Amino acid sequence: MSRRHIFLKAANVAAFLTVMVFNYYNPMGKRKEHEGDDDDNGIPVSYISPANFTFIIWFLIYSLLLGFVIYQWSDNAKDATVDGVQYYYIIACILTVTWRVVWNILDLLFIRYPFTIYAGWLLVATFLNFWIAISALNTIFLSTVAVVILGFIGSYFTDDDRHDVVFAITILWALIGIAVKNHNHMPILVAATVLSGLNLGGILRVWERYFIAKIRLRRQRLASERSPLLG
Repeated sequence: MSRRHIFLKAANVAAFLTVMVFNYYNPMGKRKEHEGDDDDNGIPVSYISPANFTFIIWFLIYSLLLGFVIYQWSDNAKDATVDGVQYYYIIACILTVTWRVVWNILDLLFIRYPFTIYAGWLLVATFLNFWIAISALNTIFLSTVAVVILGFIGSYFTDDDRHDVVFAITILWALIGIAVKNHNHMPILVAATVLSGLNLGGILRVWERYFIAKIRLRRQRLASERSPLLG
């Protein structure tokens, strides 16, 4: 077996595992946001969407593909794999992953993120403009109060109902800048540092809950797909 043949077959295995891992964890997946637009599993639906049970066919497809990546190593499959399948399966896997990544990235980058960041920074800019326009507000005490308010607003958006990480990160970015700028003013520095930690903790909790929920959802889907076949 030549190096090219070994490379091709190993690449087929890697492509299969990549698609399986990506489909299982789906790191770019979107959570359900609009009632009626998604099914019970958060999958977008349309008028031509089939019933959920029809998607059991994915279990059959991936089972057969698993058989392919194993059987390709036998001598009987050498010609079919090298001369027939060639790199087409790898290309198909790359396109599958790329399509899902690009679609979700575009949706996030050009629809959700710009307006969320804009809203968060407008809030920061509003405080700043008031403190510039009204000199009486520009004291260490009132500035510390403003930092605390900003910090709690950012933390508020990381609770169970909202978990808007992008908004919280925008506030966190402002708090870090305030802390650096006011390193000689201890009350403001302490408030900005503590609230930065609070926001960061909330952001990490959101990510933790998100990935745990995705793993549980994938396990439930796998269980529901296997049960009709095993039962």
